[in-house]
Amino acid sequence: MLKDYKMTDTVKLNAESFDAVLTMMNSSDKESVVMGLVCIEEMDTTTGLVFLLLMRKLANVTDDLWRTHAPKKVTVLTNMGIASGTVLTYKKILDLLAERKVSTDDIEFYLTKFGGYLNETLHQLGYDIIEAVDIKLKIKLHDT
Repeated sequence: MLKDYKMTDTVKLNAESFDAVLTMMNSSDKESVVMGLVCIEEMDTTTGLVFLLLMRKLANVTDDLWRTHAPKKVTVLTNMGIASGTVLTYKKILDLLAERKVSTDDIEFYLTKFGGYLNETLHQLGYDIIEAVDIKLKIKLHDT
């Protein structure tokens, strides 16, 4: 089993790799889940906070597995007020990202996932007339 597996480099996630790791973490195969957690544990949270927060929200992983295979990230989450069993809302994620003044790219990634959630929720509520919810950032150009 992968219990003793250690990576040697810091993991850097992007939009594509996030979805791949999320798929691993939502797998019915425990080794895939553990491998996903190992990736998250080795991720740099200074540049990947949005990925950590969204992974914590979207991954169907027990608190025990998080504590066992990603203890450093559990500590990071706990220090941000996200204790074991906490329901992490999109609002809370946005608040945490804004407090830490993350990059525009990180906010844009967050909005992509939030837009997907809105789209799915509206369809579940019977709003089938809505084709899609698409949230885009329009960056202001400053005169200098």
